[in-house]
Amino acid sequence: MSSKIILNHHVIYDKISGSLIDIGNKHDEIVLTTPANNCLQILLKNKPEITTQKELFEEVWEKYGIPINPNTLYQNIAMIRKAFRQLGLEEDIIVTIPRRGMLVADTVDIAEYEECVDNRIDNEAQTANLTLPTPIPDDGLGDVSSHNTPFHYNLKKISLVFTSVMLLFIIIAASTDFAYGKYLKTQSRFYHYSYWGDYNQCQLYVDDYFKNKVKNNGGNLPINADLHCDNKERVYISLYTGLPRESLVFCDGDALDKGSNCRSRYRYFIES
Repeated sequence: MSSKIILNHHVIYDKISGSLIDIGNKHDEIVLTTPANNCLQILLKNKPEITTQKELFEEVWEKYGIPINPNTLYQNIAMIRKAFRQLGLEEDIIVTIPRRGMLVADTVDIAEYEECVDNRIDNEAQTANLTLPTPIPDDGLGDVSSHNTPFHYNLKKISLVFTSVMLLFIIIAASTDFAYGKYLKTQSRFYHYSYWGDYNQCQLYVDDYFKNKVKNNGGNLPINADLHCDNKERVYISLYTGLPRESLVFCDGDALDKGSNCRSRYRYFIES
């Protein structure tokens, strides 16, 4: 079954590569980012039901250990909408349902994409068979092994091509996995956090806003939470501009690594 579908008789969508192509101009192509492509797949799979924000969070980011906030989700949905508009679909493909989630619009028509098979391939194969030399019957006088030489040569050639293709596939897969892992890290809100110092056996990681708060606070920690760690945990501290709230995320390793276990704590307070 093809991985491609046609949306509103106008755009070809490849669910594997995340590409969107104008059916009338196949040179006009837009490739979605991996998170945006995953969001679109889930929305299409759930059509006509509503997909909750929580489901998108879990399936696209949290199952890979990536912290997520609503802004990142909305940016990816906006990216999908913009791509469809650039390809000439002005109507809303994705509709937001306030306080419930989002869904693919009822007006969106979905059809399977039928690939056209080029018959020239079969014709070329038949022509090749017709032009092969006719085997000469063995009269018992010649070297028997000489008749098998072309077969062994072709088998060796096929094996070499197959090995090269598999090696190329492995290299591409490894490169793609590395690039995707790097991209997921850059999407985390902890990507720009840096080590600040130790406090009560905690390793504190903070952003530039926190550093400025420390500077303006005479070098004292600008938080009200009682911090203490037993196992040298990493603590990612977030303060919010104009909001009396602090966020503490405790991790047993780097928050950007999939294997790290993290827990969060929020605290509201009254600023003096």
